[in-house]
Amino acid sequence: MRLYYHPFSTNARRAVMTTIELNVPVELVLVDLQKREQQQPAFLAKNPAGRVPVLEDGAVILPESHAIMLYLATSSKGQTLYPSDVQAQAQVNRWMFWCAAHFQPAISVLNWSLNRYARSDASNRLSGIK
Repeated sequence: MRLYYHPFSTNARRAVMTTIELNVPVELVLVDLQKREQQQPAFLAKNPAGRVPVLEDGAVILPESHAIMLYLATSSKGQTLYPSDVQAQAQVNRWMFWCAAHFQPAISVLNWSLNRYARSDASNRLSGIK
């Protein structure tokens, strides 16, 4: 099983954390977003949207972090991360969907802005070194 990710992607981090929590053995494949590897034909064949994360489990190729989280949880025997009770699942799903629709768009702007600032600030500090 492979998980294509980038550490700056909050969506990818969510999928990576799920593999850790469930103790799922997975090969992490870094997709270099700055080099635009997500726009290369090989990656676009996995996810035409050109975004991480993407889970590859045999013939199953699954983009979207929430779908990956549910796939991992429901395919992991004996897991306790995702409830088996339908009503409890509905509550977990409600918050996952709320996160995708409301929280994630807002936090992603902040995340990318902070990462951009950190990179430019580091470049500015390094430019003074001779």
